[in-house]
Amino acid sequence: MVVLAGGSVGLRVIRHLRESGDRILRVYAAGGEEYAREAEQEAGAGPARGPGDVSAEDLEGLEIDFMLTVYWPRLLPPKVFGLARGGCVNFHPALLPANRGWYPHVHSILDGSPAGVTLHLVDEGADTGPVLAQKEVGVLPSDNAGTLYARLQDEITGLFMEIWPAIKDGSIRPAPQDGGRATYHEKSEVDALDRVDPEKKYRAKDLIDLLRARSFGPRGFAYFEDGGRVYMRLELNRTGVFR
Repeated sequence: MVVLAGGSVGLRVIRHLRESGDRILRVYAAGGEEYAREAEQEAGAGPARGPGDVSAEDLEGLEIDFMLTVYWPRLLPPKVFGLARGGCVNFHPALLPANRGWYPHVHSILDGSPAGVTLHLVDEGADTGPVLAQKEVGVLPSDNAGTLYARLQDEITGLFMEIWPAIKDGSIRPAPQDGGRATYHEKSEVDALDRVDPEKKYRAKDLIDLLRARSFGPRGFAYFEDGGRVYMRLELNRTGVFR
């Protein structure tokens, strides 16, 4: 198989494939030189290639049973994903068809759409292919974008490990997505969320949700203007004790 890997989930998936005895023919890595070295070491499939190297020509001559795109930031053309005889499996941290596209965890916090994870086959659209398996993941009142994102990573890794044998033996029947219920978000949409107007009246819940949706680990993306940008980060828990 061929793995196109990004993020910590990509490394976890590569590790699980090797532990399961699967043969990785080639790995592509999205995440810089250090990430590429780690992916290369985990995969044991020769030098890791970058996103710009993915092409039908680069894969020519390989007998590929499956491709896996794990938190991969680019769409693949049909002439690439069509090389995999069993299909190309994509990892998407949303409960498709809701929140196709970018930053689904942010939008689940903002608009209350169900959060979850989905493994699906790649087709010509963006996150539109038939679903292999999915799991809903509840958004906690104490979640911000960072904590929800981390939990989605764990859930999608666990889901893959659970159903990978069934994907390989063909016992899962892919289910078409209901396009009538689909929502899609562009990468640029979050930029329009970040400016908070100190003179504007906000419903308390809306402001809390905005701030927690734009808080990720030590980063805060929401801001207000006062002689320049002043950034805000919201941290929540049920104990009242913060580290």
